[in-house]
Amino acid sequence: MDNDNVRAAYDATRHLLEKGHRRIAFISGPQTFVVSQDRLAGYRAALEEAGLSVRPEWVIEAPFLQEGGYLALDRLLHMPERPTALVVTDDIIAIGLLRGLYQYGWRVPDDLALVSFNNVALAELTTPPLTTVDIDIYRLGTTATSLLLRCIAGEALPPTRVIVPHRLIVRESCKSATLRRG
Repeated sequence: MDNDNVRAAYDATRHLLEKGHRRIAFISGPQTFVVSQDRLAGYRAALEEAGLSVRPEWVIEAPFLQEGGYLALDRLLHMPERPTALVVTDDIIAIGLLRGLYQYGWRVPDDLALVSFNNVALAELTTPPLTTVDIDIYRLGTTATSLLLRCIAGEALPPTRVIVPHRLIVRESCKSATLRRG
């Protein structure tokens, strides 16, 4: 039971590329998680398809916490050449980033475009509301629960990989590279 996280990250990165961004960083969750590895692979694939190199200094690993956003921001602020856009592997990390960016006087999307993942309830309440990949957590949960209940009831189910589709929810955290401030 999962999403196609490689494709989801590819789609998120393509969204930024289609808006003219070429300096796109990736804020990852811990690489010990398959979801982080898959999303990084999708980001890499989209950049490579666009003829862009993946810059190792622009791939930042952070915990799946709001504090992870602050840690990632600290690295971003000390880069000699900063990205114009971010793919952030989790909305909670992105919320931490938004808060930190605001404290440093940066504005999303004017100074930095941002797309994240999971479409948590807070994602539409942030300033600005986050453009995010909706992984359909409700469907993931109900499908997994249904399969579990069938197993508990004694039904012999063959090993099956169920992929729940994702969709990009475009809100206000992305702007075209040509429309950026400064």
